[in-house]
Amino acid sequence: MSHGHSSGATEGMPLCRTPGCPEPVESTGVYLGRLCTRQLREHLAMIEDLLPSLLLIMRGQEKAFTLKGAAGGSVEDPSPLNLDAYVLFDELTEMQAWSADEIRTSKGAEEIMQEVLRDVRRADRMVNGEKEQTNSGTYVAMRLSELSPMTPQEIETYFSEEAAQHIEITVRQIYKWRTRGRLHPVDSTWPPRYRVRDVYDAWENRNKHGWVPDSTQHTPPAGVAYTTTSR
Repeated sequence: MSHGHSSGATEGMPLCRTPGCPEPVESTGVYLGRLCTRQLREHLAMIEDLLPSLLLIMRGQEKAFTLKGAAGGSVEDPSPLNLDAYVLFDELTEMQAWSADEIRTSKGAEEIMQEVLRDVRRADRMVNGEKEQTNSGTYVAMRLSELSPMTPQEIETYFSEEAAQHIEITVRQIYKWRTRGRLHPVDSTWPPRYRVRDVYDAWENRNKHGWVPDSTQHTPPAGVAYTTTSR
């Protein structure tokens, strides 16, 4: 499958260690590409704002939002000490001293990055919650519009791990939609980045409304523009 990228340009060059990221790194001794390093840096920067609320949750002075899939908006931890918040507070306090540039030159960079992303996202859900749990298409579209552009691998991970409702979108699907003109990257970086809302709209078109085959006559709902090619 062609991704519109010349393999000769990266032949012999080391690649980013993050699973699924084909971006080359600029030199030996570096293990994360520019996009992954930027994502790591953004998550590390979130820690400072999360720690004060985590401390209050840990002490039982504030409510902790339930994690994804739980009923209700938030719950009080019945114990004097919220152990989940305690563990996250301890880990994020240590991570706060880390530098993305130092991590990207560590041989264990990919494992460290995944650890940072996992713990920061867990802390963010505990502090800020999932907001309103709803299947409203308007609400979902609004949330996705607020996200920064992501690579196909990041989008696949987001929908499989972070999205409030189960939406199956794969890297392969995203590249197919691009090849067929249904998606366009936001810039010329490699790997390409897409608006998450655009990817969701492509998925909704195919899976909820259906791209209408040539032999099918069907009137789309108001505001929905169908293509006339098959999947």
